[in-house]
Amino acid sequence: MAYNLEKMNSLGALEKISLVMDYIVSRAEISSLAPRIVLEENMSVGGVAKQDFKDIVRNLFEADILKDKKTVEGQLSEEYLQFTESRYYYYATIDYKEFDNFKKNLTNRIKELKGEKQNNVNRLEFDEPNSLLMINEYKIPIARRKEKTDEHAILKELFKDKNDECFYAELSESILEVDNEEYNSNQKYWQKFYGACVRIQEKVSKATENSINDFLDFNTGITGSVKINKKYIV
Repeated sequence: MAYNLEKMNSLGALEKISLVMDYIVSRAEISSLAPRIVLEENMSVGGVAKQDFKDIVRNLFEADILKDKKTVEGQLSEEYLQFTESRYYYYATIDYKEFDNFKKNLTNRIKELKGEKQNNVNRLEFDEPNSLLMINEYKIPIARRKEKTDEHAILKELFKDKNDECFYAELSESILEVDNEEYNSNQKYWQKFYGACVRIQEKVSKATENSINDFLDFNTGITGSVKINKKYIV
């Protein structure tokens, strides 16, 4: 899928694309028809792992910044992905107009996010109407606007007072209207909220490229609870 820079909020991911594009320019050869490039599929560039490099190059093909023929299914064809001595190589031409435009927009988006990062270095907010968790420079979607997920409900409770600890029994009462007797008789209630906490943690970790993987402190069991890790509270 071609890149949509406006919807990309990961500074690290954008910087990796920029590194690969700089490398492509450094390797380009000018032919009689157009600049061309030969890249090994399983290579890496400083700061960009092999799989990331592969994904970025394929997306540049999808965006028509790197050009050549594709199969009907949209997969890379042998005409520009060739196999030689146990290695795959990309053979492609570069549309410099598209390349330069994309690189300019990419650079502007990186600058925008860096400015955002600097301005929001100590931010911790939950935009409840849009179900958007904001930690420093990161904006993390939690649920769609019309959905009332368990993850959304937990964050809504936690942000009433960011220093508070919320017990699963209390969440069951306030969110599900389950009384204490019912809660204690069925472990599905604490499991329900524990699972939601796991999903919040996963969403935060993924959105921050694993730089924040301990946003919540939570545990299991009928007496279990959840709270925001105090190191993120500002």
